Amino acid sequence: MQELRLRCDVMHGDILVFDCKGHTLNIALKATPVFIYKTMVLLYQQIFSMRVKAVHVINMPPFVKTVINLIKGVLKPKLAARIYIHSDEEVLKKLIPLNLLPVDFGGEGLSLQELEDDLEARCVKNQELFDRLDEIE
Repeated sequence: MQELRLRCDVMHGDILVFDCKGHTLNIALKATPVFIYKTMVLLYQQIFSMRVKAVHVINMPPFVKTVINLIKGVLKPKLAARIYIHSDEEVLKKLIPLNLLPVDFGGEGLSLQELEDDLEARCVKNQELFDRLDEIE
């Protein structure tokens, strides 16, 4: 997805939303410090160097707070300060324009399924690019 964004998108910064509704403790246990470091720190801070404007965690069960604190511990302080925790998705309507917010969260944008289908179609269309990238050592 990030490869496609680098080639096809005008990026002014990312606003990441993590919906924890339905998450169990087993999922939280998979978020080891090494996994968090590789996905958040290496991916965002060193490889793609994209500007993360904010990270919103919504519908968070109590055990996820420990995971969030682990994440904040390995991030740069400026990025850690951009992590916000909300009890429900209503706050997103105030932070994200409704035309960009998926209907799944009360917005007017495409549904998450439609966005996923579009991404999958773009990946299929760009399969040759991914094949070339796989050959690079």
